[in-house]
Amino acid sequence: MTLRTAFRDKLAEERLQAIEEGLQEGRQEGLVLGIKENLRSNIISLLVRRFGDLPSELVDAINKLDDIPKLQQILLEIISVNSIAEFQDLV
Repeated sequence: MTLRTAFRDKLAEERLQAIEEGLQEGRQEGLVLGIKENLRSNIISLLVRRFGDLPSELVDAINKLDDIPKLQQILLEIISVNSIAEFQDLV
């Protein structure tokens, strides 16, 4: 194997590794985005089921939430709030 071939092989290997790492990061980001979207959707659906139509400002505020633990907490709080106004204090 010549030095040129070894260099070319090493470069190809590094490129392949970088591509694989990029794909893995993309899958992770997609998974996290999917979890957030699912939590937001569940929160909105449960609120609509429980209280009827929601103010658009509340829906916008929910859709802007980006922290998974916060979204999970809010989802659980739906069972204990007595009104939309009380819920809005959580968001």
